[in-house]
Amino acid sequence: MISSTLITLFSLISLSGVVVFLRTGNDRPYPQLRPIQIIALTFFTCTHLGFLLLGIFSFIMHAPIQWVISGMAAVILSRVGNGHFLFGKNNWQHYLVTGGWMACILVLQISGL
Repeated sequence: MISSTLITLFSLISLSGVVVFLRTGNDRPYPQLRPIQIIALTFFTCTHLGFLLLGIFSFIMHAPIQWVISGMAAVILSRVGNGHFLFGKNNWQHYLVTGGWMACILVLQISGL
């Protein structure tokens, strides 16, 4: 139950970041994006929506650990791609926080909480 809450909260925070990114352009509401940036942002959004669905599913019944690990891998991969293609850099502190959050979810999932 706690891991489901953390998965859902993490996904909602990440998806709200997509909305903020799209709403805050330099001089217009939507920034001009290259095709690779659109693909990276779409992959990021889809993986986090899938992770959100996994969190909601975990409220109803216990999700298999393989699903959780696969979801985490997809989220981390999308975050690395998002940082590389959208911003041109990868911030190691950001991945440290994300990794800690994911490790916490994994420990709680394995323990059944």
